Amino acid sequence: WSILVGRKQTREASVLVDTNANNSKNMEDHQMAPEITSSAFTPLKKLKGGLAYRISTVGLSLQLLFSFAMIVSCVMQIDFLREIQMESFQSEEELNQAANANDTRHYGIQMIGFIIYVLTAIPILVWIYKAHQNVSDYKLQKTLTAGWAVGSFFVPFINLVRPYQAMVELYLCSSSPQEWHPEDASDFTKSVKISPKLTRLWWVAWTSCWFFGQALARWEPEDSVEWLQYTYWDIGYYTLDILLIVLFLLLMKNIQGNQKKNFLQNQSGPSEALMRH
Repeated sequence: WSILVGRKQTREASVLVDTNANNSKNMEDHQMAPEITSSAFTPLKKLKGGLAYRISTVGLSLQLLFSFAMIVSCVMQIDFLREIQMESFQSEEELNQAANANDTRHYGIQMIGFIIYVLTAIPILVWIYKAHQNVSDYKLQKTLTAGWAVGSFFVPFINLVRPYQAMVELYLCSSSPQEWHPEDASDFTKSVKISPKLTRLWWVAWTSCWFFGQALARWEPEDSVEWLQYTYWDIGYYTLDILLIVLFLLLMKNIQGNQKKNFLQNQSGPSEALMRH
């Protein structure tokens, strides 16, 4: 019995020693961990990219109208294709006139949409670049440069991962400067775990639109049946595009608002974010 009691006391003492050692180690690690303080930041007098932000929101709003117009045009094209299948046209000349009218309307809207897309993409990329510069000017450490945050959109395969990481980094730096740790965004798995729901939804919509668009670009319908199927898929694509645009507008609004709230210097002194800490 005394041997058992002795063993029990020995185990309890060992557990107590291990617990104290672990607590001491955790306290040492906590003390050694670098703490981000307000003095490490440099409040900004003015944010970069304000004009690009305003132009981008106008352009994205026009893209919304374009996507809605394309859905309406697709519905009209479906009606035209069904009339072909039901042989509703009295003559070949009437069919050709209806086909020309459909093509002129549909491809005319697409051309206008392409122009809007190009004119909107430029200020969006400028805004992304300037927003990342604001983070750097505020003296927050980042894993991705402003140039790479923009350039990664144009590199095949990398553009499916790196822009997302850059956007997560930009969002988190802007919303919570005091809680930002650059090592969290260096790994893609980590960046997914720490990313806000809005950035994840935006990136799912972005990649889905990209794959959807690639598939439609390679599809070459040969008859009215395939054209009907293609048009239904086209409606799905533009519906997804509307969702993507809305999500990106919300993303831009949140980042711009957070940078204005956290980065800007008040006329009387430091920024509100620094005063709170």
